[in-house]
Amino acid sequence: MHQLGIESRVPVLNARDLLVGLDDTDAALWMPTAKSDAEIEGLLRAASHSKAPLGLSMFVNGDLSRFQHEHPVGSLVWKTSQLAKTMSVCPPLCFHVQMPLIDHRVDSEVDSACTLMMACVDAGFTSFGLDLRGCSHDDDFSWAFRVLTPVVELELSQVVILDFSQEGNPQGVVEGLRSAGVYPDMVLITGESEGLVGSEALVEFFADNPGLKPGWMGDSISLPRGFFTASLGEWLLADEPAQEHQPKTDVFRREAKTYTRALIRFKRLGLKGTVEHIASRLVAR
Repeated sequence: MHQLGIESRVPVLNARDLLVGLDDTDAALWMPTAKSDAEIEGLLRAASHSKAPLGLSMFVNGDLSRFQHEHPVGSLVWKTSQLAKTMSVCPPLCFHVQMPLIDHRVDSEVDSACTLMMACVDAGFTSFGLDLRGCSHDDDFSWAFRVLTPVVELELSQVVILDFSQEGNPQGVVEGLRSAGVYPDMVLITGESEGLVGSEALVEFFADNPGLKPGWMGDSISLPRGFFTASLGEWLLADEPAQEHQPKTDVFRREAKTYTRALIRFKRLGLKGTVEHIASRLVAR
């Protein structure tokens, strides 16, 4: 509301609500990354024409303090909302920020994570991710609650990446988080755990934790339908990196290419035509 204004008609929603709206479908909420205004516009138009929800992801890389200094964290929400205002029909939107591995034993890193998380809450993000692959089940997870305090208080979506290798103990980490007051909505499966997809161990983990939804991080083309409820972090134009000071013809081509590929993703992920279903589900609540 601070970003958009109280009279804004741009439908930015809690990612948790979009996931609930898709609960009884086989669709997976798509939350790709966009590295240029042209890509954002292509994604928005494809979502509008597909009558599908859209999430946009920002992945934080490197030093947290430097990232916040060099990247205005509100720019993604601001650019998207400004473009959305020009559309006659705007799709429902959510914004996800994924934090990198944090050494929770170093107070300065936790402090930087807290500062960045608060900045992202203020900027209008509605989904927040922690990478917990470096954690052990016997760690003190009070640091995670500290980082996510504004997210927990506003009941926004929480996402975690867990270690599903033989050395990891994802169930123990989830129990540690819950004992600290953090109740994640989604666990992201990364490429390094791709071999576990469909395995008895993974299916059993989510069966034992009915409040957790399985999400996928990476290329949605390889995403198996029916099990995963979201796909995060895909970059559609990874085969042609963005360049500064592109001529207008290249900008239009970039938007068109993003639009075309996004239409395919919305259809493949089962999202085409789901906006009315999501609306009816949320109104029924």
